[in-house]
Order: sequence, then C-alpha cells, then structure tokens
Amino acid sequence: MKLRRLARVAARRVLPGSLVLLYHRVALRERDPWKLCTSPRHFAEHLEVLRGHLCRLAELPESRASGRVAISFDDGYADALHALYPLLERSGAPATVFVTTGGPRDGSPFWWEVLDGLLAPARALPESLELRIRGRLHRFELGGAPARERLTLALHRLLGALEGDERRDPLEALCAWAGVEDPVAASERALDREELGTLAAGGLVEIGAHSVSHPRLPALALAAQQREIRESHDFLADLLGRRPTSFAYPHGLQRAATRRIVRESGFERACTSAPGVVRRWTDPLRIPRVEAPDCDGEAFARWLHGQGFAV
Repeated sequence: MKLRRLARVAARRVLPGSLVLLYHRVALRERDPWKLCTSPRHFAEHLEVLRGHLCRLAELPESRASGRVAISFDDGYADALHALYPLLERSGAPATVFVTTGGPRDGSPFWWEVLDGLLAPARALPESLELRIRGRLHRFELGGAPARERLTLALHRLLGALEGDERRDPLEALCAWAGVEDPVAASERALDREELGTLAAGGLVEIGAHSVSHPRLPALALAAQQREIRESHDFLADLLGRRPTSFAYPHGLQRAATRRIVRESGFERACTSAPGVVRRWTDPLRIPRVEAPDCDGEAFARWLHGQGFAV
C-alpha cells in the first residue's frame, strides 16, 4: 500500500491528468444571484482556447492521455439548446448536459429560480415571514438588502434539503406571502421534452441525469434518494430511447449510500463538484470537476494554466 501511494504521488508530479469543466448556462442576465451564467462571447472564446484538447466525458477516466478536457453543464436550462448548442456545433465540441428532469417531465420551474424571483431586490415584500417546513415553523424578519440576502440563503438551504413533492407547499406559501403567482421569467425556464430530444439528436451532446428536483441528496432518506436518482434515469431512458450512463450529484453532494444507488440505477459514472483532476485511478462515481469562470479567452487561458494545464 505504501509503494502504491508513493507511485501515485510521483505520477501526480509528472502527469497533469485531465480536467472536467463545470458550467451551468450560456446566457446574459442582468442579475445572476447564483453565479450560473457564462456569456456567449466568453464561452465561444473558451472553446477556441480548448480546441484540440476536448473529449467526451465518457472517455474519462479510461483514457490514458493526459491534458484532455471534458465540458459539462448542470441543470438543463432551455438555453442549452438555443445558446449553447450552436456554439458547440460551430466548433465541433462535445459536451455533457446534466438535466434536472422535473422541468421536462411536468413543466415545473427550477425551485431556486422561483426563490430568486420572489426575493428580487426590487420587489416590495412584507416585513416578516413565517414559513412551515416539515412541521417546523421558521420566522424571518426583513429589514433591508442584507436581511433579504440572508433570507435568500436561508431558504435556499432549507428548500434544498427537501424532495420535490415536499417543496411544493412551502413554495406555494412563499408565493402567497409575496403576492405573486408566477415569479419566474420565461427566459429562466428548463428544457421541455421536445427541446431535450432535439439537443440529444444532434450527436454532440450527451444527456446525463441530475436528479428529478435538485435536492441535497445526502439530506434525504434512502427511499427518497432512490426516487430522485432512479426516476431521473428512467425518464431520460424513456424519452430518448437509450439509458443515460452519466449522473451529476445536485450541489455536488454525495455519500457512499448515494453512490451505491447511482451504480444500482445503471449509471456508469457520476460527477461531483469537488475540484480536482481526473486520472486513470479516479473513482468513476466521484469524478471531480472545476467550475469555469465567466471570463474572456485570454483570462481563461491564464486560469487553465493555474489549474496546471498549458493550452
């Protein structure tokens, strides 16, 4: 065991490994509270910088080549088809899009977009909030921008620990409290079924699963984790006519029991959001990813160099 550890340390010094980049959206947005957007111009420059280094996620970590880069996008916003795909097609660049399947399945909005729409800085809101979640009453006071930001983060944490069906009543209560029926802009919606099929049919994009409703999986009971993981797998298999083989843990969070369910559900690999490089011995159910910055091509090349990649 000691010799094996020493060999791996030596290999890390000699071999750069490969990199999986994590993005969420290619979009321009006036407010981006969750820091999810990369501008179309910046992403096009990223692709130019990465030319000659890109590969498919499924080729890692089996590949013996080092210095390769795979691109992944989480969540499954509609702009994956309308903004991302044309740029990929122009460059011939492959990517994996991990889809939260609740949106395509029933048209439901991303819950964090509902939260953002309700708590937008320009919206007039009551001075206090009482919200019952899992039988516990939570009380909050609003008193200016810092208090609203704290409320946003607190509600994100509370709602992220719920399964999709559990989240419905608190979200409806929040909409009633804010006096808003539909707080989500059309531009922030998820891919629908037809768009998802079109994206998959182009050949450049692998469609992976990202759960049904984007919860923090380790916070759920095992039965709820199984529903989130297996139902996302089965929905995509039925819609696309082939089983998905890649999964990304929502929020990047997982434990041994979560990984076991992912494996038993038929996935061959799964991505975290823990930073790191991919090597031949990387656990395929704990593939690290590095979140790419929203910056121009020159700054992106410098950033890659800082990750140990010369392009």
